[in-house]
Amino acid sequence: MAPRPRPADGGARAATTDARRNEWFERKYEEQLQFSPLGMTMLGRKDRYGELDDMSREGAATQLAWQAAAVDEMKSSFDYDALGDDAKLSWDLFVYQLEAAQAAERFHDHGYPFEQMGGAQAFLPTFLINFHKVDDEADYQAYVSRLREVPRAFGQLLEQVKRSAAAGIRPPRFAEEGVIDQAGKVIAGAPFDNGPDSALWADAQAKADALQKAGKIDAARALALKDEARKALLESIKPAFSDVIAWPRNALTSFA
Repeated sequence: MAPRPRPADGGARAATTDARRNEWFERKYEEQLQFSPLGMTMLGRKDRYGELDDMSREGAATQLAWQAAAVDEMKSSFDYDALGDDAKLSWDLFVYQLEAAQAAERFHDHGYPFEQMGGAQAFLPTFLINFHKVDDEADYQAYVSRLREVPRAFGQLLEQVKRSAAAGIRPPRFAEEGVIDQAGKVIAGAPFDNGPDSALWADAQAKADALQKAGKIDAARALALKDEARKALLESIKPAFSDVIAWPRNALTSFA
């Protein structure tokens, strides 16, 4: 008579549960990444490459609701006591992240989206120049699409700034003066005026030239792509950054 198989021990059961749990975590990580096209680009990925993040209060609420639903799904799908130590740590961190986000939600309007140390007016041009890689024509079109997205994104951040100001929450004067200076430099130079090429325009031209040099596009297409970028700079970047300058400038004048 064949020997009766021995039941799997607790360690084997935990390993099986942990493997399922890790697969679940990987799926949720991918879902969470989709909330941030900028974050994915900084990881070297090209998902949603022509988009910027949803920077609205509603967007933040949507992401918080996703976190809460994900934790509920985790708790209903897995038995904490059946997990190994590493999986339990992942569980605890996932719950902690939700609790921290929920606790911070009421302070959403207490931050400074535009300030002199890495505010959006400085971060976004740096991001486009250094992180948005252009390996083919589609990447360049995504670059132009992101230029076109800036008024929407900055508009959402300015809505937060105005809600904060209404509640008496404003950055110090020197921070607002820094924003005015930095944003002004972004839209100084060609094609915005007759000065030397602005940093974004120089970058847009260099990216198109690199595609041509690599044989990905011909000279005529390079010129056409540059023209698309130039129009986006004039029609989207200039007004968006002008709005960012106008808000603190008007605020400082009113408090002078």
